[in-house]
Amino acid sequence: MKIESFRFGWLDVAPEDVIRFPEGLVGLSRLTSFVLLQDDKASDLYWLQSLDQGEFALALVTNSKLGSPIDLSDEGVDLSALELDQSEDYEILVVLNRVEGEFTANLRGPIAINPARALGKQVVLRDARFDIRHPLRSAAKTPALVTA
Repeated sequence: MKIESFRFGWLDVAPEDVIRFPEGLVGLSRLTSFVLLQDDKASDLYWLQSLDQGEFALALVTNSKLGSPIDLSDEGVDLSALELDQSEDYEILVVLNRVEGEFTANLRGPIAINPARALGKQVVLRDARFDIRHPLRSAAKTPALVTA
């Protein structure tokens, strides 16, 4: 399928690359179909591009890139929407934001993806240990993220 995105122009998305979020994202329940794209310039950066609304894309990094990774199994999060079985693993990604020239990660609203079933879910963690604006690096020190 071909979709037009604001950030990437026209994309040719194979059906097997579509990730379904049955519940949508927090505050955006109408957006349920996405594709995960690796950034061309920054190998640690990913984009969750909406297939429902071409103007919408979230910048993400993998959980493993954080100093203190999030373990959703320790947080008692309901991941039934991912339809995991015992042999399947899931990935955790966190949303990046740029606030006043600084990159921050939203640790309180991570995104879990089951790549085997192409299902995703954004969760909300209530624990105050997880900051909404966890500082990463200065935008000035990260030109690849600035131009992405």
